[in-house]
Amino acid sequence: MRLEKAIQFERLQLLRLKKPNPLWFAKVNMLIRTGSTRDQYFLATRIFTKPYSALLINELELLIEKSDPQLLNVIKQRVLTQPWTNTAEYERLKNAVLMDNKWARIKFLRKTKSGTTLSGCIRSFVKQTIFGI
Repeated sequence: MRLEKAIQFERLQLLRLKKPNPLWFAKVNMLIRTGSTRDQYFLATRIFTKPYSALLINELELLIEKSDPQLLNVIKQRVLTQPWTNTAEYERLKNAVLMDNKWARIKFLRKTKSGTTLSGCIRSFVKQTIFGI
């Protein structure tokens, strides 16, 4: 019970953060190692919704891949198999997820970081599939 409360607190802190700080990665790492699958999905999808830094997004992807290599693949598969109403949004999202070239992906994310289309698309995916809202 105490661990669940700690995870909920850290989850709220992650949502409130506007800029990354050194403790941020420690918090994320703790949640990845000790959190439930739902918490891990939450963190993995937050990677794709944070708009401020493509380099930070890449760092977090690597962090999740190190601690749980299957987790990122599951998220990517869910994104790719989700039915979308807007095909243009889906294509942009699919391309971002499938880009294997690190620098191409960073360049793509920098281009779209201020646009709400991609992040809005992902947020609705998170609500529908992971949290069932």
